[in-house]
Amino acid sequence: MKYPYSNNKQNEYSHFNPSLRDTKAEIICAKEGAIKQAKDGTFRVQSQSKSGFYKVVPVDGWPNYVCECPAFKTDGGPCKHTQAVRFFLIDGPENPHSLPQPPKRPTYPQDWSAYDAAQTQEARLFSKILNMLTSRIPEPIQETGRPRISLAESIFCSALKVYSRKSCRTAKGLYQDAAEAGFIDHAYNFNVPSRTFNNHAVTPILLDLISVSAKPLIGKEVDFAIDSTGFTTTKIGEYNHTKHGIKKQHEWVKLHACAGVKSNIITAVSVTDGYANDSPQFRPLVQATYDAGFSLNEVSADKAYLSRENLEYVARLGGRAFIPFKSNSIRNSKGSKLWNENFDMFEVERVAFNDHYHKRSNVESAFGAIKMKLGETIKSKNLIAQQNELLAKVLAYNICVLIKELFRKKQVKLVKQAEQEMEAIPLVV
Repeated sequence: MKYPYSNNKQNEYSHFNPSLRDTKAEIICAKEGAIKQAKDGTFRVQSQSKSGFYKVVPVDGWPNYVCECPAFKTDGGPCKHTQAVRFFLIDGPENPHSLPQPPKRPTYPQDWSAYDAAQTQEARLFSKILNMLTSRIPEPIQETGRPRISLAESIFCSALKVYSRKSCRTAKGLYQDAAEAGFIDHAYNFNVPSRTFNNHAVTPILLDLISVSAKPLIGKEVDFAIDSTGFTTTKIGEYNHTKHGIKKQHEWVKLHACAGVKSNIITAVSVTDGYANDSPQFRPLVQATYDAGFSLNEVSADKAYLSRENLEYVARLGGRAFIPFKSNSIRNSKGSKLWNENFDMFEVERVAFNDHYHKRSNVESAFGAIKMKLGETIKSKNLIAQQNELLAKVLAYNICVLIKELFRKKQVKLVKQAEQEMEAIPLVV
């Protein structure tokens, strides 16, 4: 059946095969008190997407109702609010239960006792686990000159400073506490983190520490997600402002990471300048995760990482990559049967494909946790120091994930048990 619009346009409507607009109208109608009729015959209809009401005025019967919402003014025809009034009149104000209820938002259980224990003990256990990691760093051989500061203890102080989010001078008190606890020899000068981050030899050590800190979860993580995110710096670019008159902007660095989808532990990272491409980082991250001892079942990434080479690389390591195809992608293997298999699944079984692909959101959760807990600003000035400071953030985040996972286990109830289990983990740099 066809009903004329008030502006003489035509619209085909079927209550038994509702469109998206009709579905939203049914959701409005299903809400208690969402539609109220005034004495003058007009209706007040609650907005489906935000707070407030819209006025619907009947004119010469359905569908010539007029609504004051923006959609009605733009399209000139029935909107979800006028549809909701029609459903309201058909079913009656006392019988809204026949309409579908809005879907409930999914909720996820939380073991609050384990969460509370992990959060309350995190600060104390952080130094202990960090010391277990850094104490295995071999000291460089020094044949001449004045005795240097221990490399392991300087990295310990630097990571502790990043975790605390304090300034270099304020973090001096943390070194005193660590010295009293026996984690370091004595309280070092406040500028130790700055000098440590400016040492290019620290970069591979921090990368190894990140990899080692993820190894306790080898048996748990088999699915991984890869993505990148930016961290702003305090350095402001001058060239574009001077040369082209462009507004000054903070420079930023880019973190590329591979994360396990269950615990969100970071298994492999790389740090580049803010304008580096994402796709070339895919295979090194996958390989580093595999070399750390993780079994690869699935690897999820967004369209920026789409290539036949990346799909085949994961397959050679025993896993399968789920990367969505771009709008201009075609079914053309070019020697890669896996490309065609993924393309067919993406086109024909989109829901099943997305069930695998959307595990990628876990790496976004990891990035959000790092920025919220440890800050999204890099304080160092040059690129080497910025890279090392960002790697220290990732290391601190991984230690926090380890502490959370220790208390999440049902058999770990007491702090002493958590410490004993942590000491039993083979951490070798």
